[in-house]
Amino acid sequence: MTGYGSAEFQWRGRHYFLEVKTVNHRYFKITSRLPEVFQSLQLELESMVKSYISRGSVSLYVRETTFPQEGDYEINEKLLLHYFRALKKLEKKFSLSWQGNLEQLLLLPGVVVTKEEEWGLSKELEQKAKAALEKALKKLVSVRKKEGKFLEKEIKGYLRSIQKRLNQVEKLRGKAREDFQQKLRERLEKILEKWQVSLPEETLIRELAIYAEKMEIE
Repeated sequence: MTGYGSAEFQWRGRHYFLEVKTVNHRYFKITSRLPEVFQSLQLELESMVKSYISRGSVSLYVRETTFPQEGDYEINEKLLLHYFRALKKLEKKFSLSWQGNLEQLLLLPGVVVTKEEEWGLSKELEQKAKAALEKALKKLVSVRKKEGKFLEKEIKGYLRSIQKRLNQVEKLRGKAREDFQQKLRERLEKILEKWQVSLPEETLIRELAIYAEKMEIE
């Protein structure tokens, strides 16, 4: 049964978007795509999914987006000074006048650098990920229940329609049997009359019944 659930959470300037999707499948099957920080948690997250879903093909995705915060970057002043001196040297050598500004210098390779931090799976991040997954799974189960109720209603409608037609067929079946036997009787009587052959009434009725039974399709 198809279903979808999602949840979001943030941690240390990082935004995580988690989503769970399911489609019909005979058995339980799960595919996960997680950021590196959650790799050690993969089996545990998949176990949580299985506790909510027993059958179907499941996709578990977590996307990570980084939002810069104050203190995440620093300026390489030594390299910036090196660029500035090189520009001044070129100005003097080629009699040029540089009309640039500091912003242009900051865009030069290596001037603005990211502070390296120790990023790992902390207990706080683990709890946030599990809470988000549980929230997404509850949404997904709710969607699947709604779809299940809709399918149940649709199937019951089909069954009622089939039963109605079966009742109509059953009514027509009795009349069709009687009409067939009458036409068969008239035909046999004409054949017997043509060949001037007579049969006892009970024999004729018995033969008609046997022939009609062989020709009937249940």
